[in-house]
Amino acid sequence: MAPDYLSSVRKQFEYYKLLGDKTFAQLPDDALFWRYNAESNSIAVIVQHLWGNMLSRWTDFLTSDGEKEWRNRDAEFEPKIQTRPELLAKWEAGWSCLFTALDSITEANWDTTVYIRNQGHTVTEALNRQLAHYPYHVGQIVFIGKMIKDGQWNSLSIPRGNSQGYNAEKFAQPKRKVHFTQEYLPGHSAAPGTTESAGSQQKKAGQATARQQQPTAQQVHILPYEPRYAPDFKRLNVAWIEKDFVLEEADLKMLDHPEEYVLQPGGHILFAEYQGQIVGTCALVRMGEGTLELAKMAVAPAAQGLGIGRQLAQAALDKARQLGARRVYLESNTKLESALQLYHKLGFQTIEPDRPSPYARVNIQMELLFADAPAEAPKF
Repeated sequence: MAPDYLSSVRKQFEYYKLLGDKTFAQLPDDALFWRYNAESNSIAVIVQHLWGNMLSRWTDFLTSDGEKEWRNRDAEFEPKIQTRPELLAKWEAGWSCLFTALDSITEANWDTTVYIRNQGHTVTEALNRQLAHYPYHVGQIVFIGKMIKDGQWNSLSIPRGNSQGYNAEKFAQPKRKVHFTQEYLPGHSAAPGTTESAGSQQKKAGQATARQQQPTAQQVHILPYEPRYAPDFKRLNVAWIEKDFVLEEADLKMLDHPEEYVLQPGGHILFAEYQGQIVGTCALVRMGEGTLELAKMAVAPAAQGLGIGRQLAQAALDKARQLGARRVYLESNTKLESALQLYHKLGFQTIEPDRPSPYARVNIQMELLFADAPAEAPKF
């Protein structure tokens, strides 16, 4: 068994899934069902086919034929998916089945023969077969998205005209062993045993020192919204969203018009000031029926690891209590592990989705119920 190979395969699958995620995020709902002509497939149909293939290939990957008796491949090309949530659910289910199967591969079963339609494959051959198949269809999804968006498309690779600058940036770095997906996928670091650059080592050392010198509550000032902070509200949120996802229409509405979409309906926006700089922000968005949504929470990269996010979140919860809220709701993504750990520490619990999200990146919803909420109507 070659651990480096299996790790590389996983990263490549994650990368191609990310391309699909970022395409869906750029498209309105109706675009997911658009077809160029009667002989073409929509994005929804392509996702349906990928879902069917993935469930068939990766269920009992090592112990049963990859073409399951219960699979109906022809039906995968019929337009059955009707909504974005249904499309995303099948997309996630297929990839989840794949990654679970990858986790089952060990040194002990590496020599297993994997059958697909009674044709025997080594594990390597079976992985390579799907690693060639799925990017083919993801490429179709991206191409359709690019056709639909035309000049409004946000490039998922090197933007046109930027090749020279991109190459200059890469060649300015020392030679090293690194997986090509590292700059795209969250949570992946340099390969084990590789040498980090001096700049990277200095950055990590600085972060470690910063964690040892966490600011006290007196050093971090939690401030209410003022118009002069509006650019900070957008700047901080754009940074974290674009790092792992893509900006969506719903993001821009709130970030460009915070007073209209947050404050005027009865919500609040808070900011964290540290050493004279605005380094964090979050919003409480009114949802009605005693519920506020904790949204648009962001901390500048240079200030992360200092406990500022926790202070901001706690201040927001205190504000929600003052307003008489009975429930605080939030939406997130399971990639954001540090954020989810914080929410759990604050008492949030994962819930079954109870409302459609305006954001394609959302795959987890949470809530915090105030047991001591007043019986009278909330003040919002």
